[in-house]
Amino acid sequence: MMLFLLTSPVLGDSLNLETAKLIINSQHDMAMYGITVVVGLFALLLILYWLLQIPLANRKIDNAIKNEITGKASEEFKKYTQELDKKLEDNSKKMDEKMEALDDYMFLLHSAETSRLHANNAELRKLWDTAALWWSRAVKSYAETHIQEKLLRVAVNGLMGNLQKCEKLNEKGKEEIKECLPDIPDILSTEKRSIEKKLDKLPNEAPKKS
Repeated sequence: MMLFLLTSPVLGDSLNLETAKLIINSQHDMAMYGITVVVGLFALLLILYWLLQIPLANRKIDNAIKNEITGKASEEFKKYTQELDKKLEDNSKKMDEKMEALDDYMFLLHSAETSRLHANNAELRKLWDTAALWWSRAVKSYAETHIQEKLLRVAVNGLMGNLQKCEKLNEKGKEEIKECLPDIPDILSTEKRSIEKKLDKLPNEAPKKS
């Protein structure tokens, strides 16, 4: 178009070089304006795209954090439940052991008390050898409880006292009484030696009266 204006026979004479420059500059400005508009629109699109990507990125970040937190929480909860199950199992085993020990203790204590009552009954009937046997059984049971030291001493003294009154005791009875001697503690060593001496001297049968 610029070439047409410069070579036109009608306008060629009226347009000078300055007018051509103005036209060229005007066209240059329009081109720059067009380029600026295109660049601006492209930049605007980039900004809009970036703005749209921010919520999406935030959601992805939130989801990642939630998944990580949920995963850690799930792992911690699993670990906690496993530890809790183990503690409960250990406590259950300990409780079973304590209950079993308590049952054994109550059985031994009942056995010892039963033997003591039989020994007292035999004493009332002046059956010294029978009383001695029952006291030896009481000694064994009280000793196995490991905590009835006072009653163990009572049983040892009862055994020793009844043996002193015995005139006879068969071999079976002697062997049964000897079985309880290892259960007599060292603190009662004097009583233990007295029982041993009496057993050695005690005849199997009562001496015949002349």
